[in-house]
Amino acid sequence: MGLIPSDTDFRIFRDFGNIPGLDNAFIKNGWMYHTKWDTVNQVPGGSIQQMGDTALALAITFSTFDFTAVSASETKMVFFDVFGLFMVVYSETVGILLNVLLALAFIGVSTWIYGKATQIL
Repeated sequence: MGLIPSDTDFRIFRDFGNIPGLDNAFIKNGWMYHTKWDTVNQVPGGSIQQMGDTALALAITFSTFDFTAVSASETKMVFFDVFGLFMVVYSETVGILLNVLLALAFIGVSTWIYGKATQIL
């Protein structure tokens, strides 16, 4: 979707191999990735440590996870965490409905505010 100005080496697996997986990317100066301006001093402090901590936590979790209990699903899902406190999971269909409802709410509120503003003027 291009919302984050960054790209990673995982893209080739996702786009051309149709291989699911987890991706990590830096947001700040993401456009510099794999260019002549891609230098260590462009990486924000602590980012490498945070990525390492995440990779280690995943490795530890996956090393003890019973993958035999996991079954494949044809349903596309959306996953994200809220401030590292808990995980939110819902289907792609629910995501589309949420986006439509939020867009309609935004249009409704914008129209209401515009109407109030024109009454004042």
